Amino acid sequence: IIKCSTNDLVDVSHERYKGLSPVEFQSVQRPTAALQEVKVTSASGDDLDDIDANLTRTTTFRELTIIAIDPVNFIIDREWTSINPAEAPLVGERRYELRGDLIAQGFPRDVVERLPSTDSDTRIGSLARNRSQTIERWDIPDKSLNRIEVFEIYMRVDFDGDGIPERRKIIYAGQASGGSVLSNEPHPFQPYAMGVPFLYPHRWQGLSIYDKLKDLENVKTRAVTQWVNNLENANFPELVVADGEVAETDITSRKSSGVIRADRIDAVKSLPVQDIGLSSMGFLRYQDQVRSERTGAALDLQSGSAQIASESAYGVERLITPREMISNMIAETLGSTLVKQLFKLIHQNLRSFFTGPQEWHIGANEFVQLDTMNWPPRNKVRVTAGMSEHQRQQIRAVLSEHLLQQEKLFTAGFENVLVDLDTYYETLISWSKAGGLVTPRKHWIDPRTKSAQEALQQKQQQQQQAQAEQKATEDKLFDTQVLIGDRDNRTSLVRHLTDLQFKYWKGTLDSEIEELRTQAQGAEDADPDPQQIDADQAEGRRRG
Repeated sequence: IIKCSTNDLVDVSHERYKGLSPVEFQSVQRPTAALQEVKVTSASGDDLDDIDANLTRTTTFRELTIIAIDPVNFIIDREWTSINPAEAPLVGERRYELRGDLIAQGFPRDVVERLPSTDSDTRIGSLARNRSQTIERWDIPDKSLNRIEVFEIYMRVDFDGDGIPERRKIIYAGQASGGSVLSNEPHPFQPYAMGVPFLYPHRWQGLSIYDKLKDLENVKTRAVTQWVNNLENANFPELVVADGEVAETDITSRKSSGVIRADRIDAVKSLPVQDIGLSSMGFLRYQDQVRSERTGAALDLQSGSAQIASESAYGVERLITPREMISNMIAETLGSTLVKQLFKLIHQNLRSFFTGPQEWHIGANEFVQLDTMNWPPRNKVRVTAGMSEHQRQQIRAVLSEHLLQQEKLFTAGFENVLVDLDTYYETLISWSKAGGLVTPRKHWIDPRTKSAQEALQQKQQQQQQAQAEQKATEDKLFDTQVLIGDRDNRTSLVRHLTDLQFKYWKGTLDSEIEELRTQAQGAEDADPDPQQIDADQAEGRRRG
């Protein structure tokens, strides 16, 4: 049970000034803080330009406090069955305060001085936790140091008579028969948050780990006690002695390796003691197993390396996983009850009681100005429980495979289709968190930041320029290859035409030679006509 409330701390300072002018006198009376009151206790001076003044400056500081409440002193409606006390009709606490502190808080002095005091501490919880201390009645002569029993109650009551109950904060001091209501004022919400490791149906008070283990611990205590007694009996067994033949003082004051004086050797005999060590160890191991089944891995795996050194990896995983699931369930239950309620209470306190811009420390050397009263109401809160080392390893292995697949998609050209820089960055952050880094964003640059966008644009421009240069080089190479190809084609064409002309002229010359050979052969057979020969030769030249 945790209480989250806003308290006012008052700081009173006394200031003394001499020789002030009227303007300076007005200036020193101005408040220097938001919740500050300046009071002139005395002012004197013979001249208007020579003022002596004493001032009291009272500054009120708002402080957000978070404290644990002893369940013994916690009060809640007995019909309330929810773990969330936000809408409980009545909730509150009992505490003990000094009479002088109540007067300092602004309650009427005459009323506080009439309240009956509590002479002794009657709280059961504190008595149980201070067993070694002697509880005595203290006679304190100073009445302001008497302890007063105070009840701070937040209850819904129809105070204005409209039939609708409103939540009010009531401070009641003194015993039930002789107490007084010190204050009764409206309050927007109740300041308590509650959480349990194990929820109990239809009850606001669940079960703790002690509730589940107290019977086991009692049994283990008895088993260990009996084991120790067995060891003592084994070291100092019961003796059977012959009456009158053994020194009585040696028997009644026995010690380890001591001497027993006897008249004969068989005058002293020890009774046998059965060793129960092995059975005790087995019984304690069984109780530890039952304990781990009830509460998970939080208790029995604190020295896990010693317990699982001889087990296979698969067997270890099968052993640890269900126990870690129980421990994780405890963490998630506390997160969804106590942590969630506490966060909402902090948010409500900042919205309701901190007025004006406030300077907040959010980093190592980073401060911001925020006006929390302008925050909207917040009803939904998501609490994520921490992971065990085994869970971190499993998730980190999955995220490593995701990073590998995303890099393959980048290489395959699926950028902005199945993956982009933002998703890759978030995967890196989750991968770092699974490794145990508390602030992983300090180790990676967010691609959505201005500097990253400028670097990305510069890189894209360089890539475009490099692509343009590469294209120009490829175009020039292509033109050169085309020119060389044209030259080769022209050379081949000229060679082909030359071959054709050579073949044509060769064929023509071969025909003429053959014709001349034929004519010469005919001239040998007949008397040739010289004129005819000349005419034939002329005709041949004309044709050629």
